[in-house]
Amino acid sequence: MCMSDLLAICHTNSECFDILDIFVSRYQRFSDIKLKLLSDKKYKDYDCFVYNNSLSYRERWISVLLNCEETHILTLHEDFILYNNIHLDNNYIGYDFIRLQKNGIFSNINITENIFKIENGDHVFSMTPCIWKKEILLSLLLNSKTSTVWELENENIYYSGLNGGYYYCGEAKRGLSHYDSNIF
Repeated sequence: MCMSDLLAICHTNSECFDILDIFVSRYQRFSDIKLKLLSDKKYKDYDCFVYNNSLSYRERWISVLLNCEETHILTLHEDFILYNNIHLDNNYIGYDFIRLQKNGIFSNINITENIFKIENGDHVFSMTPCIWKKEILLSLLLNSKTSTVWELENENIYYSGLNGGYYYCGEAKRGLSHYDSNIF
């Protein structure tokens, strides 16, 4: 994967544009990855996929994935505020998905330096920064019967056989199940 094959997509809603102002400002400062917004309304002059609020969370993502050319997608939400530069390298090549931080995961099987395997018992889809092969994420969403992000996070039956992992380098735990990330 080269950076030209990676598109960051931030899911948001016009009710969250106050926090989106902060997200966009920080993203522009700390990332050079191309960004598009997925929102119910156009945000300023930003590149945006506009969805209808009657669509489910899953349907919104399907519509945007069917209309982007890149092979890899960095999934984001407007409350994923950056505090430092995103540090990506070639350690992510060959995986179906890589979460950029540890959260709610029980597996501690080390694959490579700082990359750990996500197993079937772990939640695979999560509201966390994650790089996906576009066709894998699209297939998951097309085969899902869920509507909300919370249902999608708990629908592990569709995830068997995926080659996925998460980044973890001993960062501090914050709250019940989230950790800081040195790369995001």
